[in-house]
Amino acid sequence: GIVAEGELTMRWRFSPDVVDAATVQTLIDTFATRIRALAQHCAAADPEKTASDFPLSGLAQAELETLGLPLAEVEDIYPATPLQQGLLFHSLLQEGQGVYVNQLRLTLAGAPDRSLFRAAWEAAVARHDVLRTHFELHHGGAALQIVHRQVTLPFAEHDWSGEGAQDYEARLSIWRAEDIARGFDQAAAPLMRVNLFVRPDGGCDVVWSNHHALADGWSTARLLMEIMDDYRSLRSGGSVRARGAFSYRDYVVWRNKQPESADWWRTQGLQTVPAAKLSDAAPAPALPRPGSQRSKHRLSQVEVDRLVAAARRRQVTLSTLIHGAWAVVLARYSGRRNVVFGTTVSGRPSELPGAEQMVGLFINSLPLWVNVPDDKQLTEWLHELQQHGSALREHEGTPLAHVQHWVGQSGSDLFDSLIVFENYPVDARLRGDLSGIQVAGIEVRNRTNYPLVLVVTTDSAIELEWEWDTSRLDESTFNRLAEHYLEILGQLAEPREPRLGEIVLSGSRLTGPSADYGFRSVMERITERATLDAEREAVSFEGERLSYGALGAWSNRLGRRLKRLGVRRETRVGLCVERSLGLVAGVLGILKAGGAYVPLDPAYPQERLAEMLADSGIRVVVADRTSAEQRAGLLAGLDVVLLEDVPFGTVPAGTVAAGTVPAGTVPGGNLPVGDAADEDVAGWVEPVHPEQLAYVIYTSGSTGRPKGVGVTHRNLARLLDATAEWYRFGPDDVWPLFHSYAFDVSVWELF
Repeated sequence: GIVAEGELTMRWRFSPDVVDAATVQTLIDTFATRIRALAQHCAAADPEKTASDFPLSGLAQAELETLGLPLAEVEDIYPATPLQQGLLFHSLLQEGQGVYVNQLRLTLAGAPDRSLFRAAWEAAVARHDVLRTHFELHHGGAALQIVHRQVTLPFAEHDWSGEGAQDYEARLSIWRAEDIARGFDQAAAPLMRVNLFVRPDGGCDVVWSNHHALADGWSTARLLMEIMDDYRSLRSGGSVRARGAFSYRDYVVWRNKQPESADWWRTQGLQTVPAAKLSDAAPAPALPRPGSQRSKHRLSQVEVDRLVAAARRRQVTLSTLIHGAWAVVLARYSGRRNVVFGTTVSGRPSELPGAEQMVGLFINSLPLWVNVPDDKQLTEWLHELQQHGSALREHEGTPLAHVQHWVGQSGSDLFDSLIVFENYPVDARLRGDLSGIQVAGIEVRNRTNYPLVLVVTTDSAIELEWEWDTSRLDESTFNRLAEHYLEILGQLAEPREPRLGEIVLSGSRLTGPSADYGFRSVMERITERATLDAEREAVSFEGERLSYGALGAWSNRLGRRLKRLGVRRETRVGLCVERSLGLVAGVLGILKAGGAYVPLDPAYPQERLAEMLADSGIRVVVADRTSAEQRAGLLAGLDVVLLEDVPFGTVPAGTVAAGTVPAGTVPGGNLPVGDAADEDVAGWVEPVHPEQLAYVIYTSGSTGRPKGVGVTHRNLARLLDATAEWYRFGPDDVWPLFHSYAFDVSVWELF
């Protein structure tokens, strides 16, 4: 068989001694009939695509068929980028909350020709493949982008010209909120819609809503300019621009070929661990409420001029000053030198032909770890910050999930505040005459999954737009943060050359209004309760119950024994006790002696306990007999007070409830340094200074070595006072000790 000059010619050869000529002729005629029928079928049948037509999808034929797509209408299938997948995931996770729904409002002075205006929008959808895309997430693999050959753009018109001006704005605001809450069905293209509203003043509002997985800010600006250019052309009798030579598919292909940069990211993560996030700097609201709030602040021209001059003088970009100010705020609020927050990078690779002309989602949000050392000169530090930002841009295409894995924080947020620096001219190209209409205003609404986002736009002025999650940040806390940010930004713009330690927040605004609870130590409160209700049940465990009187007598004896062993104010005393009634008595006895208790959970590994003992300088340990025997080697050479050797003592009849081990029935024994059975059960007044150490709890050590955190009696008292109104516990309420007493939440539960 050969095809030449458009014709297929078949030549047949055969052996007459094997097959006769008549049989061969029948074979030839049958073959000719079948191949003509096949050709006629192919000429008339609708084309059908198979998995081989979509090589980037990675789908086998069976997997493609499972999707049930109308393949004749599908132009291409390729993977969603990691950032697109993240946005899709979070918008599904918080469905109905408008997460990652972008909404742009264009206020037009004058009324456009509606049919031509709509045609310009439809031309944009036809020109850019990403605008004709839906996403498949239910095939068992990574999300796929399904590009349709053509889609119908949802374009609706609303004549609200009969409304009063105020009623119009109120009605439009409600409509826009409902539109954002509607979100998008990710499995139905297009993930965008356009609504045109006729205003009472004769102008129009155009509301363009789209899923953020389709486009970033740069793409939005470019798309709007294309649409307005096409509208001008159509009004003058011309045509819309042709489809460009570059598509978002080119970026996906380029991106999938990029090498990973695991070593660089691991180095960044190790240099500044542990780094403070927003959650370490600002407390969660006492009464969290769902939703988000926005706040805008436009810098005055004087402030802008000072910042621009400072950037020029210090030879850094304006973006570096913006990021540096937030790093200082986080450092001051958290009290830590190392901080981390997110920064958004453009993600448009210079080496990819046509990247600037493509419409799609290129941006990426990545962690920026910053060291804020007090002794560093400001300009030197800003130069280092700028160099770090430049280095990060060389790795700006790295998926955030990969960074989390490489730095050992998979499943947790690397940062919880984000700075978006926008320097593309959204307004400038749109302000001119558009064949009878002008853009009088542009407003963008979008919501991310981050607790706090700062969007900085630098067009004719500098505008700071904040959005915060009201379940994570209350308004008063946000106001202080925003005020302090402006304060620090102003200090960075000053001509002086301070060290970072000299850049401080104004104290009055740092603390803000707070309740003055005075100071009553926890021990004073417990003693008062025990005096008033000696026979009331204080603590129970597995059927055993202990009254306030019995608990007081037990802890008094223990405290006196510890004082005889030299325990004084802030002496750190180890507590190596299994969960029991004696655990509570041990904590109280140590505090009554003036000491600070250090939890040594006997279930912890030997090496960890040994390091905690050495680091905290413990010489005295309160233990139960079982734990002391199990950890005998660890406690060798230390003064060990066994709880079983400190009897409950003589207390009023009935104060030890049924089931409690009465005095004298606990197996006796000797302390390594003497007998405590004769210690007085009476209480005494031990003065407690507010700044006196109450306890030391060690961190988990997940980021390296465990670190001891000391907490004062004032902090402990404020914890209880500040949260008293949340729960309003009374004498008849019971709180379970749910956590290990070596975990900080146990402090709240115990007291």
